[in-house]
Amino acid sequence: MAEFHLSMAPVARSKGGSATRKAAYSTGSRLRDERLGVTHDYRSKRGVEALPLALPSATGESIPRDRGSFWRAVEATHARKDAVPARTLDAAIPRELFLDQAAERRLATQFTAWLAEAYQVGVDGGIHRMGGNHHIDLVLTSKQFGPEGFGKQAKALDAIANQGTRGEGRTAAEDIREKWSSLCNAELAAAKVTARVDHRSYERRGISILPGIHRGPAVDAMEHKRPGSTFRGDFYRERQELRALSITERIKREVADGLRRLEAVWKELTAGFTGSGGGLGANRSFAGLGRPHHAGLGSAAGAGGPSLGVVLGGLCGGLGVPLSSIGGLGALSVGRPLLGSGSDAARVGEAHARHPGAEGGSPARPAG
Repeated sequence: MAEFHLSMAPVARSKGGSATRKAAYSTGSRLRDERLGVTHDYRSKRGVEALPLALPSATGESIPRDRGSFWRAVEATHARKDAVPARTLDAAIPRELFLDQAAERRLATQFTAWLAEAYQVGVDGGIHRMGGNHHIDLVLTSKQFGPEGFGKQAKALDAIANQGTRGEGRTAAEDIREKWSSLCNAELAAAKVTARVDHRSYERRGISILPGIHRGPAVDAMEHKRPGSTFRGDFYRERQELRALSITERIKREVADGLRRLEAVWKELTAGFTGSGGGLGANRSFAGLGRPHHAGLGSAAGAGGPSLGVVLGGLCGGLGVPLSSIGGLGALSVGRPLLGSGSDAARVGEAHARHPGAEGGSPARPAG
């Protein structure tokens, strides 16, 4: 499963936010904020590829198309000191696409065009490629655009305006996350990559793994300077430990479930074996696992071979799962050979017939 991340946040003037500064950072460009009389220059920032400014198709000619004039116009339409002139959006690009910049560019431009049309807002930003972290960094205007120029607030994107309707239906955030997931999966499929992203939470997917948290660049800087100096950093480390435990427990449950299914197949294959006679030969495979038996397993000389209990005990031991805790597997005899006698070889053929899909004399691989 490829990794999924998408987050949105308001650019609030009351908290020192500037739409112009954010647009300059996202696009790696130099922009002048006339409202504050400040120039923001991020042209030296490495790994940034600016995307074309995306506007709704119905946008009137009065709206400037060049980046500098556009953001000056956006800032001028918001007179309040506590205004929210824009919103930010960042989304992770699947690691499987890192080597294909054309695919990343196509993915990003399709997404910005969809955002502009779906919510009738302006969308600016770029692709940021920083080592093992490729993502899109976007800025969305809070006002819509139409034939006459600037329009009303895009309330569908306003978290405050939508607080009273969260339980009544889907939110814009959910639609946006689903769209990004769909576009990513389309590019992954076109690249013939089997991995897929999923925008749903672990809880909605029925996966009992504790979700991770984002530490943030400010905390990273403080922790780098003085490790263990922030509450957020301590919380992050504790969360990662709990998350690792939840992943381990899930693996154990999946292994236990697989072993129970393997036990059921084993019981069917060995039903009625008497334990006497010759072995079944060196070319047989056990339970469809594809591993040929040693020539001495289950031989007439009575040497026998490793029992199912021994094999599964070794698997469980390596994973830290007590064999005795998995259903009835703990009661398996450690002396029972993997294969029965040659005189009952016909039983194996009957078992094969009950498992269509087995080839080469080996029964079908158990599901899961």
